[in-house]
Amino acid sequence: MSSILLSGDVDVVIPSWVAPVFAACVLFVAVVIAMRVHYLRQRKAPLRRVVAGLCPICGYDLTGNVSGTCPECGGR
Repeated sequence: MSSILLSGDVDVVIPSWVAPVFAACVLFVAVVIAMRVHYLRQRKAPLRRVVAGLCPICGYDLTGNVSGTCPECGGR
């Protein structure tokens, strides 16, 4: 255990397991946030592709394509 001296004569004792548990919690929260951001970006990818004139499935450039079917993957 390590102790930290605060103002005055008060010693605060912090158990040695607190730092690793705190670090694990911070890492867990960071991973959950990263996964959520990735999920939201992937969910919006087809819409961004359609707006940009790309195939929503594979991202192939559909400029000039009048059939409405992607020649690369067959998607609509």
